[in-house]
Amino acid sequence: MNRTYFAVTTIMTHLKNPLPFHRSLIVLLAVSLCGFSVYGQTSKSDISDKMFVSFVTSTYTDFVQTPVRMVRTVVATEPNPVDPNGPGIPVFDNVPNQSFGLSLFSIGIEPRYNFYQMSDDAALAVAAPISFGLYQVFPADQNLGGNESFGGIQIPVLAKIYLGSGSTYDSEKDFGLSLGFGFEYNKLGLFDFASDVDKEGDGGWIMPVTSMGIHFWRGSMPMEINLKYGFGTATRYYVDKNGDPLRDEFGNLTSGLRKAYSFKLSFCYMLNY
Repeated sequence: MNRTYFAVTTIMTHLKNPLPFHRSLIVLLAVSLCGFSVYGQTSKSDISDKMFVSFVTSTYTDFVQTPVRMVRTVVATEPNPVDPNGPGIPVFDNVPNQSFGLSLFSIGIEPRYNFYQMSDDAALAVAAPISFGLYQVFPADQNLGGNESFGGIQIPVLAKIYLGSGSTYDSEKDFGLSLGFGFEYNKLGLFDFASDVDKEGDGGWIMPVTSMGIHFWRGSMPMEINLKYGFGTATRYYVDKNGDPLRDEFGNLTSGLRKAYSFKLSFCYMLNY
């Protein structure tokens, strides 16, 4: 009962005072704790009756783009008045940095818990389709700086509704549907080939994410085709990767506007059905 009260209090506080994305994930976890307290049971058999685990793969259908970040880096060198024949003096400036990653192959696992089963063919759940991708990472645009690196991870936490096939262990439907919303942590570039100066723009970030899945039977195994889309806030910038003002084709001063996003089409195979 105390845990339920704490979760509800946390949720109401969030509704009155919205939190940044990096703290909203905590609120989503509080929702799940609330569900576990109200609807869940303590016996191991009950937990196993509501726990699902899926194996998740994506091939060439997993794209991620980082937020635009202003990164302090070397944009030029000036002659050294003390030693004209020696190395120049580096000139630093804050320039926009954004990277894009295409995964050759992504693999992961999705634990899911049905905290409320309305019927044999309908359930509310919390799911976390965690995955590792073989991302090839490079600058997102010719005017932007970016990191050349490899690999990436995604850790989403979603509240989802399941209808039809795969919603519960007792469902006898041939087809089903799932819809979800939550927040997703992304880290693009696990193995960084850039210099130490450039690594400032290679950190992880959190953004909202939605998902939609179609469930059906493949032989004797239930599976899902899932589409997940994450979306970040747009950032405007006024200089290019060299620190020079952005100009249009007519030479007039202009600006750029880009945002972070993720797109993944996955095939999910339920392991414990």
